[in-house]
Amino acid sequence: MRGVALARWLGFVLLGGTVVFAPVNAGAQAECDRSPILVQSARLWTPTGSAGVSDVLFEDGRVASIAPGGTTSPSAQVRVIDGKGQTLLPGLIDLHLHFGVPGGLPHDGSSPPARNWQISGRQLLRSGVTSGRSHMTSPQGAALIRKDGANPCSPLPRVEFSGPEMAGGQPDAETPNFIGVRNAQDAAEKVQRAAEAGFKWISLYDAGKFGPGELPALIATARSTGIRIMGPIGSAHEMTALITAGVDTIDDIDTTPAKHYPRELLDGLKTLPDVTLVPTIGYAFRIEAFDRDPSLIDAPSNYEFMTPAEKAFVGLTAKEALKKDGYVVNSRRIRATLETKFRELLATRAPMATGTDAGSADHFHSGAIWWELEAWRSFGAQPREALVAATATAARVLRDPRAGSLQVGSRADFVLYAGDAEKGRFTLERVRAVARDGILFVRDGAWIADVVD
Repeated sequence: MRGVALARWLGFVLLGGTVVFAPVNAGAQAECDRSPILVQSARLWTPTGSAGVSDVLFEDGRVASIAPGGTTSPSAQVRVIDGKGQTLLPGLIDLHLHFGVPGGLPHDGSSPPARNWQISGRQLLRSGVTSGRSHMTSPQGAALIRKDGANPCSPLPRVEFSGPEMAGGQPDAETPNFIGVRNAQDAAEKVQRAAEAGFKWISLYDAGKFGPGELPALIATARSTGIRIMGPIGSAHEMTALITAGVDTIDDIDTTPAKHYPRELLDGLKTLPDVTLVPTIGYAFRIEAFDRDPSLIDAPSNYEFMTPAEKAFVGLTAKEALKKDGYVVNSRRIRATLETKFRELLATRAPMATGTDAGSADHFHSGAIWWELEAWRSFGAQPREALVAATATAARVLRDPRAGSLQVGSRADFVLYAGDAEKGRFTLERVRAVARDGILFVRDGAWIADVVD
């Protein structure tokens, strides 16, 4: 999230939430339908190619069986979904998101902080995102979201959290989600505190500006505590510092006026199979679409799960942001070079995964993953490459071998998608059903009844 006044975003990055229509009673276990699901006669997509028309049975939170299409006879307890003419995908993964409503919610007390992730979680699941990684999360916010997410029925994706972003060259920075370090010892202590708070990731900003000994201390403490490292960038120069440091992912894309990445940097990426790029190109792609057709910002899906008052506030704020928000303005500036730089990254054959930056200004969670995938397709990636980036590669980044593919024993996370997923535009409108851990959230293209008491 670059170019946005940090204070403006604290209200929703700091905290998160639970449910849209009614808050979860923390002392009670919510109920939801966890009976088996049989998707019949769907085109089963795998990262290596189509597995043909298949019946896939999901039971006890996993893929229980896969059989030729039309050969499985379900019992009376099984929920049956007709997959004919549709593609069965694994649940999608968004590796760079923020749990908050773009522009924030009203500050009059009518929308408590928890409403942010109540809305975000539903919009993500509605789009088919069943796993993700949240960027720049405060310890307090992460604890609250984890508490709600511990209930298997909560309408939230499975999420790994990156703690407060640690900035080089800003020793006095100290907010709930953006902090500086004063020296090597301070750096090590802050990573240790992140580990104790349960974070699986730390984020490094301006890695080339850390003082003597600070970056090595950050890296060494992260490795010793099992924390992985993500590095958002705004320039190719920052990428060089992150590669030298040895990060796990490099997020975002060069946003300088340069027309190309330096050749030596691109050559270096070809030799780094353990570094995954998360280029977040769908953000600028979506803003350009809003500029071409301003009515797109009024799409009902952007405001799904909001109250009328929230919708009115967010809609007005979003339209104002389109005119003057620094992050939006910058996305327009970089659009002229965005496709070229993405193609250059793609040509390196370095591992690449999807991250949307959803939750930033005017970037609604609803449909964000499909804007991202469509940007990939429009900028030269093959549809299969884009889908692999949103499934198998992203699951590998999260070190979740049961996500990112559909095979016996894998997670019961799926997206039923109209038609052949590798043909035509990627759009939210083609999502017909979504399940996470065998809990069905979307059926027949619509959110089903609220699944949490």
